[in-house]
Amino acid sequence: MSDISYLVVLLIFELAGPAILVALFVWGLFILRRCYREMKSLDASRGDEAAMALEGKRIQALAIKVLGFLLWPVGFVAALAADAELEVALGVATLCTGACLAWSANLRRTYNEGFKENVVLAELSKHFDKLEYAPGARFSDEEIRDLHFFAHEDRITGNDLIEADYRNIHFRQCDLRLAERYFETALDDDGVSRQVERFRDAFQGRIMRFDFAEPFRGEVQVVKRTFDGARVTSARSGWQRVETELEQFNERFLAFAHDPVDAMAVLTPQMIEGISYLERAVKGPLAFLFTGSSMYAFIELDREAYDVTDNKTLLEERELLHGDIMLVKDFLNTMYFRRQENGPDAPGTGRPPRPLPEEAPTDGYLFETILYRVRKDPFLLLIGAYAASAAYALIELPGGIEMTLNISVFGDNVSTYQHVPTILYVIVAGLVVCLPLFSRNGLVPRLWAVLLFLLNLFFINMNL
Repeated sequence: MSDISYLVVLLIFELAGPAILVALFVWGLFILRRCYREMKSLDASRGDEAAMALEGKRIQALAIKVLGFLLWPVGFVAALAADAELEVALGVATLCTGACLAWSANLRRTYNEGFKENVVLAELSKHFDKLEYAPGARFSDEEIRDLHFFAHEDRITGNDLIEADYRNIHFRQCDLRLAERYFETALDDDGVSRQVERFRDAFQGRIMRFDFAEPFRGEVQVVKRTFDGARVTSARSGWQRVETELEQFNERFLAFAHDPVDAMAVLTPQMIEGISYLERAVKGPLAFLFTGSSMYAFIELDREAYDVTDNKTLLEERELLHGDIMLVKDFLNTMYFRRQENGPDAPGTGRPPRPLPEEAPTDGYLFETILYRVRKDPFLLLIGAYAASAAYALIELPGGIEMTLNISVFGDNVSTYQHVPTILYVIVAGLVVCLPLFSRNGLVPRLWAVLLFLLNLFFINMNL
């Protein structure tokens, strides 16, 4: 091993040694928890040959993935011990890890296909009639665009199309992803600027369509306030905002119709109850479109319904699948069928309507909205971090902030000095740091906001 390589290794372990030990301890706790989940999943699969085959494929993929990460430091140190240059050692370690990750990904694809063929199809068949399941299909582009519902639909992808009947109600659903196209200026190797086409997510989740025997009176849209992909909320041409008699429902949802009477005919107590049930079940942004004799439900999700994930066992995937199935059944039971079964609100019974479900408190809704925004864009946590630094500066530096910079001009050092009131500094710095976070142009503005925030901490620290 060369002297430089040896010094690099010593420096890494000298600086990062304690952090590595803490990370290994935490990782060990996660491993123990994962082993418990694996044993629980294997116990649930015993006696089912197809399930055990899937378990074997999943565990094999997981083991190879873990091996890939472990091989990186082993390959790196081994290459350095063989007197390889630092760049060569990094390449060898990365190549070993990359090969294992590619092998693991291939096994995961096989496991995912087997899960859909042996688990998803069987479970769906237990609950729905006239089932057709096409893992590679989705709603057509024409159907999506003809709805005129989404604000952006430049690129449409999706999968896992399901078509079936539940108690003579025909429904279809699939995972759907819509992207908005935009252009940004980039410089090529010759320094010439050009327009580069980019895409950003406009909607990712599930679309469900329910077909009823009788058409609705007119088109109606119901959009939860956290759902930001609907066209009607940004361009209301031809649509009127409609308020229901339930103030708490109005606080959480926006209702639109061409004629307010259409909205009142659609938003019956049973329909509002069904919408409220679905909202509580998915705990995220959702919207509804009533058109013709069909009702569309759009649910934003951060996962694909019938695709396996790296951090779930087979038992946990089965539980998620069962929850997805019950979501459809319970929604229809709540929204449509209860009123047809001589229930307390059935016509002709002489009994009063069933009371509407209790709405969540407004403060809970506000917390839910903030949590959703942060999950969708973790960089928004920077706003809270800046607010904390601003409060600290106002408390500790009531006399103002001195901003001194040393600049070299033609070999001469020039010092600039500026005394700024703390409140003014906090306001201006807040705008400078936080405004890039609201840009829709991807990662670069957010990284720029992080850099500006660190510069803000530097100025505050220099004044303490």
